[in-house]
Parts: sequence; C-alpha cells; structure tokens
Amino acid sequence: MNFALNNTALSRARHELAGAIAQDAVTPKILSNVMSSAFHGTDASGAWDWRTAYDVMQAAALDVAQLKVGVGHAFAKQGLEVLSEIAARLPQTYPIYVDSHQHAPPL
Repeated sequence: MNFALNNTALSRARHELAGAIAQDAVTPKILSNVMSSAFHGTDASGAWDWRTAYDVMQAAALDVAQLKVGVGHAFAKQGLEVLSEIAARLPQTYPIYVDSHQHAPPL
C-alpha cells in the first residue's frame, strides 16, 4: 500500500458509493471513478488500491441497509433480506493486477 489513508477521501467515497448503491448497480468502473474522484488520482497512480475500494464499498452497502431498515431488532429481522438485495447490485469480482515481471522466464 503506497498511499496514505485520508479520512476525508474515505468519507467522501463512502458517501458517494452509498448514493450509487441506493440508486442502481455498482460496476467496477463506477467504483473506480468514485475512488479516483475522492482520492484525486487513480489506482494506477497509487492514490488508492482495490482492496480499500471494496472495503469502502462494503461499508457504504451497510450504510444503505441501515438507512432502509434501521438498527436493532428491525435490522435483525429484515437485515439479511435487505443486504442480499444490496449485494446483488455490487460487483462480484474485482481487477487483480499482476506484475508481469513476476512470472517472466529466466534469461
């Protein structure tokens, strides 16, 4: 991890992703755009990484679920159903970039 975690950027990304999750499906492209905007740079530039992006997205999904159902007993009764609905809108895989030199044949 070459980037500094910035609470302001994390909060901004979480808020934007919660809005996106509440409205529609989130694709890796949407996730990348939100993170790049919040961190003022791309994953390729080292401004953020995909693990952090998915952690923020999961936190945003929980925010949306709590807003829909509430907390406490109501969440215990309906939370799984709401979380399943939200999970269906999230990407199931994420890009993994492998250093091409890692698997290069010996010279």
